[in-house]
Amino acid sequence: MSRANVPFEPYMQGFTFEMLALLTLQDLRDAKNVGEKRAQELLNELESIFHNLESKEVEKDEEIQNRSVLEVALDSPMTLLAYISVEENLVEYQARISRNAPMLAKSIEVEINHLNAGKISFWNRITRNTDTDEILLRILKSQLRIPFSIARNGLHELDLRTKVLAGNLGLVAAIKTFDPEMHQLFNEYAVSLIEEFIENLVLAGGVDYLTLESMLLSPERSILEGNSESNPLLSQVMNASTVGDLVSLLELVLKTSPKFDNRIFGILKERLPIFTSTPRTLEAIAKDFEVSRERIRQITAQWASFTYPVESEIPALSNAVALLGISENEDDFYERQNIEDSFQEVYLTSARLIALCKFFSQEHLTVKAEKGIAAWDLIQSVDNNLKRDVKKLRSAMGLYDLDLLEEKFKISRQDAISAIEANYPRNIIKGDLVLARTKHLDSMFENSIAKQLQVADGLNSAELIIGLERTASNRGVSLIGDKNDLASIIDELAGVDHSYACISSKLIKQVELQRVESWLVEIFSDHDSNVFHANEIVAKALRNEINVSSLQVYLANSPIVRALGNGMYTLVGRRVDEETLEIRRKMILSTGKISEISFEISSSGIRLSVFPNINVITSGIIFPPAGLRQMVEGYAFETTCICQGLVSKQMVKFSPSGFWTGFTSMIRHGISEHQMTIDSEFVFVFDFDVKQVALEI
Repeated sequence: MSRANVPFEPYMQGFTFEMLALLTLQDLRDAKNVGEKRAQELLNELESIFHNLESKEVEKDEEIQNRSVLEVALDSPMTLLAYISVEENLVEYQARISRNAPMLAKSIEVEINHLNAGKISFWNRITRNTDTDEILLRILKSQLRIPFSIARNGLHELDLRTKVLAGNLGLVAAIKTFDPEMHQLFNEYAVSLIEEFIENLVLAGGVDYLTLESMLLSPERSILEGNSESNPLLSQVMNASTVGDLVSLLELVLKTSPKFDNRIFGILKERLPIFTSTPRTLEAIAKDFEVSRERIRQITAQWASFTYPVESEIPALSNAVALLGISENEDDFYERQNIEDSFQEVYLTSARLIALCKFFSQEHLTVKAEKGIAAWDLIQSVDNNLKRDVKKLRSAMGLYDLDLLEEKFKISRQDAISAIEANYPRNIIKGDLVLARTKHLDSMFENSIAKQLQVADGLNSAELIIGLERTASNRGVSLIGDKNDLASIIDELAGVDHSYACISSKLIKQVELQRVESWLVEIFSDHDSNVFHANEIVAKALRNEINVSSLQVYLANSPIVRALGNGMYTLVGRRVDEETLEIRRKMILSTGKISEISFEISSSGIRLSVFPNINVITSGIIFPPAGLRQMVEGYAFETTCICQGLVSKQMVKFSPSGFWTGFTSMIRHGISEHQMTIDSEFVFVFDFDVKQVALEI
């Protein structure tokens, strides 16, 4: 109790829910001063209580988790799974595993000694420079007496042969999933998994030997089984109509694997082609995550083969492949995406598109995309090396720096211009800058200027360049070029008066504001002061059913928005003096709503009541009231809604900084599906038995 920082006196008269939430069995085993006999009585009583709680977790929460660990074990060579089956005559089985325990080579024997001592290196490091399946089988053979001993010494009322087989599976899972950075000593880890497999499969699951053996030898072991009716996530993937929607589902798809966590996700986003067209180096990622370069390579290699098969054609990928098919080259494909609504600010290279097609097992689309790229390569092969190399250096905004080309390729300015013109027939050359445009599409440079002038005609060059910089930032690049050269290109496009009519007449396709941008123009036009605080904009977005996540992207990067600091925004072309800005800022701060949070405790758990402010709605973060943190710290709760309509992988848990995170999906579900507003009371019911929190409506 001292270790758990629990006041002693209140619990002298018996056990309470809060005490059980804070104390562990190890704490109680250390309390020897009460006398051995009395301590044992107390331990037996408390262990009974805890086992009752854990049995419910096995049925509900750990059922999925343990099934996933089971899948890891089952995803092994058939020869290995056949080897761990158990003869009807257990004496013969004992003789076989004793007789076949291998005499390992010296290098492998050292690793096995480390394994038994709990100091094993990573599983992939064990199998370095040798056959993984063979080494797995040899290590397994040397350890098979452990599950037999555990099965023989416990739960005597159950069939020993079935227990041994379940324990063998647990040993396979332990060898394949052990990681010293994540788990305790291997000896403890293996014993715990062996015991869990025996208890969950045989005791709690009631699985008999024949059923378990057929499970081992069945070729169908996918954790992704099911149809769209029984799998809401699969349904969302199948119906994704935009690339943005599909990419947003990738994290949820990867979470179907038992080995996935946020740390793994952070690494994969930097390396896997489904996430990025420009992967970072192994060294850079290893430095960020404080692990070795080899560890990063192992993780990315392991996840590179992960797939999520979808039998039907995914509309978003079908549209993207069709667009690639009519594009002339990689740059043309990129430009065409700029005018297609189905990409939603997510831009694909051909390599990333193919990676996505393979990830979702869209074989026919993969073939079509590869044929399209082969056609590009055929055309590209007739180009000279300079033309090909120059083409790669065009910025996302459509610009070239002639000085850079001259220096990089040691060529004359005219040769640089000729190489650009060979790729891009429509050019504007001003000073050291070239705006290089494809034959059929406008550049991001032109679209950014046109959007700004559509909102406010007659803007000066300096103002328009600010919008260009915001557009470039949204593409993850810097705006290149001298400001005088940029201004000259703007004059060429929009005339000396910088009119929308002038630039509009030169565009191949008329520029259109996105839905969120049009909405921003509307709300600013209805407001006299020309300035809003971010909280005001978000509040209006919630009332108007505007996606808050998309809104935040536009506030940060749209060329028609201007950030004034301290969370204040205006539209391009609007003039706001410092006095008005300060008055508005103080007014917002003085009227800012404070979230109201309270809670009740019952025998079944906790009922949390929240009247949120804008910050809670946008961030999903709650600062817990006094007394609540001690009760729930260390728990992680799955999120759902009592309507059963919320599909989310978010977990509510405490951050190291002391606030509660993970409420975002439930809050937004309440707003979008149950007409809740910022003025509504959001009630969250925490069930400690199933480790789940549900939005009450």
